Amino acid sequence: MKFRRSASVLALLTVFLLGQFAFAGQPIKMQTAPAKVQPAINKNVAKQAPLVDPKISILGIQTRNMQTLSMVEYEVKIKNDATEPYKGMAQLALDVKSIIPPGENIFWEEGTPAKEIGPLAPGEEKSFRGQMSRKGSAVSLRASIKTKDKVWQSRTVKMAEMPAPEVEITNLEIRDGKVYATIKNKSGYQIDPNGGLLIQFYGGVKQADGSVAFSPAGGRSMALAPHGESTQSATIRDGFDLYKVTLFLSRGKTNITADSKLINL
Repeated sequence: MKFRRSASVLALLTVFLLGQFAFAGQPIKMQTAPAKVQPAINKNVAKQAPLVDPKISILGIQTRNMQTLSMVEYEVKIKNDATEPYKGMAQLALDVKSIIPPGENIFWEEGTPAKEIGPLAPGEEKSFRGQMSRKGSAVSLRASIKTKDKVWQSRTVKMAEMPAPEVEITNLEIRDGKVYATIKNKSGYQIDPNGGLLIQFYGGVKQADGSVAFSPAGGRSMALAPHGESTQSATIRDGFDLYKVTLFLSRGKTNITADSKLINL
């Protein structure tokens, strides 16, 4: 009886140990984060529509001077050459070409902000009129039809040359360590700061042969009312024997001498 009980206990112990080994041998299942789903690549991204020629032509450009020297009136005529109405976003741009005297230093600058052309019926013509300021060195006006950064058509014409009004140095005198020059506008034009009137002072040194060597001693642009006067001055520098005062009118790539006078120190 005792033997049977021991055998039963041994059998139970064996079953228990085998169960433990079986449990210990099972793999442990690890919990992992769900994989991130990569967004699908959209191969149907809308492409930028190609620029389309607005088919608008520039028929002509005209300019006309005004009583204020730097101001000019302009007229630009355009036409819709297409057989369909135009309802796009084209603009009319106006740029001014200048040549800085002396020489050929050429540059372009915006004459006036670009203007929306607006809708046009097939074959319709339209005129743009306005005013703009230009410098005395301005020589040409360019009109362009553009959309965004694309220029479809442009046309350049010579601008009406800025008038050269009669101006005169009516008096020179020395006082308070300065040279004073009185300038008279003998015309009915309003000479504004962009009108291209320049005054230049020169200091002169007499040479042994009787000639005079001049060097610049101050200068600036001027404004004058119609038939008005203005007094300009420059501080006298040591070493000069006399002063020369010259009036220039800047026109295109040249300077026109309007008047010049000398005064001894």
